[in-house]
Amino acid sequence: MGKATGLVASSRITHATPAAFGAHVIHRDCENLIASNMVSFTQPDIILENGARHFDGTQGMDFCGRLSDNLPAAISSGCGFVTDSSDLLTAIDAGTERIIGLFTSSHMPAHLDLLPGLPYILAEMSTAALEVLEEDKDGFFVMIEGSRIDWAGHANDPAYLTGVR
Repeated sequence: MGKATGLVASSRITHATPAAFGAHVIHRDCENLIASNMVSFTQPDIILENGARHFDGTQGMDFCGRLSDNLPAAISSGCGFVTDSSDLLTAIDAGTERIIGLFTSSHMPAHLDLLPGLPYILAEMSTAALEVLEEDKDGFFVMIEGSRIDWAGHANDPAYLTGVR
């Protein structure tokens, strides 16, 4: 449809829900293959997440026997790569059309556990994604997942779910 697309999650972008919106693979544990699929096939315009290990080569082999060396392919395809808020703002200000933001090696720490200097919280990543995607004249689709809220529900942990301790 020509719309811009984005994926934003507080988990790894290769985790179940965001992966379902950005990849076509045989099994959810094929996270390196999911990252490769996003980089080479579905190519969302913006990915903001916390799963660098499935892009930067540090994960090794995944469930499907795929290596995690997907970042060079993303960069060579013209995707801007950012690792912190300063880089992200610079990329947005420069009008970079495709951005991949990898802020931690794995899932974002729970909001209650965030300390000054740690990566973006979901609201900040969502705002940045919307700022980029709204520029597309044909409109956009964005999947934003508060992954940790989902996990708190699965764990039946109301303090974690509500942020009240």
